[in-house]
Amino acid sequence: FTPPQWQGVFKVYTRLRYHPKAAKAAFEDLSALCKIMKDPVLFRPAVAALCSFFPPAHSGTTWSLVPPDQIFKVLLKLHNRIPNFCFSSQSLREQQDGSAVSLNRHSLWLYSINTIGSLTKHPRVSIKEMALEHLRTALLASDWDMNEEDTWKKCFIQSLFPILNDLVAITAHDPPANQQKESPDRAHIPEQKDLRLSAATLIFQTFLHHMTILGNMRTFNVFWFQFLGSIERYMKAPDSASSSTFSQLHVHVTEHFKNLLLVMAASGVFKRASKNAGQDLLALTWNVLESFRPDLRQQLQELAGDSRHAAHQTKPSTKP
Repeated sequence: FTPPQWQGVFKVYTRLRYHPKAAKAAFEDLSALCKIMKDPVLFRPAVAALCSFFPPAHSGTTWSLVPPDQIFKVLLKLHNRIPNFCFSSQSLREQQDGSAVSLNRHSLWLYSINTIGSLTKHPRVSIKEMALEHLRTALLASDWDMNEEDTWKKCFIQSLFPILNDLVAITAHDPPANQQKESPDRAHIPEQKDLRLSAATLIFQTFLHHMTILGNMRTFNVFWFQFLGSIERYMKAPDSASSSTFSQLHVHVTEHFKNLLLVMAASGVFKRASKNAGQDLLALTWNVLESFRPDLRQQLQELAGDSRHAAHQTKPSTKP
């Protein structure tokens, strides 16, 4: 089959997604195709076809003929197969508006991450949770690692920070817990996770897990201050009008950031980045932090002092 013919096949699968007798068979055929697919031109249509099997986002439907966890598993397997695709030096995909998009493993990786991340906007809570969990797997425990610096920068800016911002915005508009109606989707789940905390944790885990790649970026200083700007609103001390849930997020983000800053300083990231940028990145960081959290510097210095003291106490003596 040629790529246009395969895309026609994907459209047929999509049309069968709500058919009571054919939906499961169509999904199984689509899953089998994703296991052998090697043409990068087919990647985006295949991902779109898989996502069409989720319940509609803008309707009251909460059921799906295909279990959502199965859809996520196939999406993750397809994500891990990106290195097996046959890329050429001039692999281009013409879009409907006539523009050309370069098809390489970096662009497909980012598209896959953005697609899984976008499912955190789904109105069904269990799908939000599964999206975050599978996104965590794709970012931290994938079968292959993305080592392209600019792609990681885009991952944070285009996917991770928007996910946290969207989840915070959704929570802010939720009615109080005593006014919420029980959703059929949550009927057998005793306690709902705070997805904002999960998203914030994923941001810091991803940064720490790939700190070497990020820290070696030639433009790390620019990215670092973008990172600070993105989390600043969650680190500012909440006022009396802030909700208890926002106060919890504030503490959560602050503690993760303190840990990140200590690890970066201990591993020499600031020294290397300062040398590359020709400016004292740590001093500039303190200047920024003091504008909205002047208490953090003393807290971090005390933590660093306690760590050095503990290391000194546990150091074996060389005296006879």
